[in-house]
Amino acid sequence: MNVVHREKNAFLDGTNGGDEGIEAEASEWAANFLVPRAHLQRFIMAGEYDGEAIRRFAEEHGIAPGIVVGSLQHGRVLPRNHLNCLEARLWKKRLAAFPANRAEAGDEAAGADRPTHPPPTLEDVAADVERQRLFGLIEELVEWENTTNEALLQAAHDETRASWRRTCEENRDHPRAGERFDPDRLPAFHDPFTGGGALPLEAQRLGLEAHASD
Repeated sequence: MNVVHREKNAFLDGTNGGDEGIEAEASEWAANFLVPRAHLQRFIMAGEYDGEAIRRFAEEHGIAPGIVVGSLQHGRVLPRNHLNCLEARLWKKRLAAFPANRAEAGDEAAGADRPTHPPPTLEDVAADVERQRLFGLIEELVEWENTTNEALLQAAHDETRASWRRTCEENRDHPRAGERFDPDRLPAFHDPFTGGGALPLEAQRLGLEAHASD
């Protein structure tokens, strides 16, 4: 499945009369977005597809190893069931904190001594207030009756741009800041495993250039 968003129209294959030219454009763009084709071809030609080689290649390109595995599987270089552990590793890392949290809850119930934490600073409190404000905006956005609420969508667009400007400022010393961190141009959204297309269509609703493939 491919989605191409342009300034005046969006293409969703299967709904636009089978425009093979636009679909090919979307497929080509998706193939090169995360892993430049020339780089991937050189990696394939080297003939090393073990986990360590894939991790090194992924690190060089600033992407998760699972993306490389998915690209190799899609190109039939690897079997579908090969090195899938690298695709799951990212989620395992993100979930690693949960067992510790459950253990802490158990210690508290048992009356065990637990380390004390310093009281929140003024910056901590301000960050929490801002977080709750943004959560409130998200809660409004997901309400069905707000789907076409232009004022709410404009507020979301403004928050997105403000966040991007902060990101650009934080990365102004990056060696490729002029190319990657232009405060006047929002980054494109790409979902390489889009499924039903909900995420790229939502990104488009929020004002981002959206691309997707599956």
